[in-house]
Amino acid sequence: GINYRNSTDQPGKMATIFSGQGSQYIDMGLDLACYFTESKSVWQDENITDEVRQKTFPATTWPSNPVKNTEALTQTHIAQPAIAAMSLSLKRLLDKMGWQPDATLGHSFGEILALHQAGSITETQALQLANLRGQAMLNTVDHPSGMLALQTDTPTAKQLLTDCATSHTILANMNSPSQVILSGP
Repeated sequence: GINYRNSTDQPGKMATIFSGQGSQYIDMGLDLACYFTESKSVWQDENITDEVRQKTFPATTWPSNPVKNTEALTQTHIAQPAIAAMSLSLKRLLDKMGWQPDATLGHSFGEILALHQAGSITETQALQLANLRGQAMLNTVDHPSGMLALQTDTPTAKQLLTDCATSHTILANMNSPSQVILSGP
């Protein structure tokens, strides 16, 4: 197994942290899937649709359109199952290596994967929840929308929204004292 040590040469505590939506990128996990069957098999799971696979690993074409490919992968119903598959493909590989975290957590969407790592839900349930959550979020919006991460504090973001006088953009998340997320059309 994996054994990390801290500065006192004592076994250290380690955690698994699962990322949320926004961490997706084209070809994420491709190298793992090419070399490790544990990782590849997640992408072949029946809960990962052909559409998710095709938008995560778009066919190489010339001239390629990276902006179009990236936009396709940011669609919630695609991004969330893709992030789940990437996370689970890495988790399977770490499990094989003996990884046993002392703690696990997830940011936003990553909470589903943290629940799986903690043993609260199965891998199949995690993939199914990723699909359901992504579809539910897609179905709640009847117009194009998006999110924007700002490197600022909450009071500044609230003032910015007041100054802009837009009722459709909201302060959606306070990630840290110096980062907030705005959401709107």
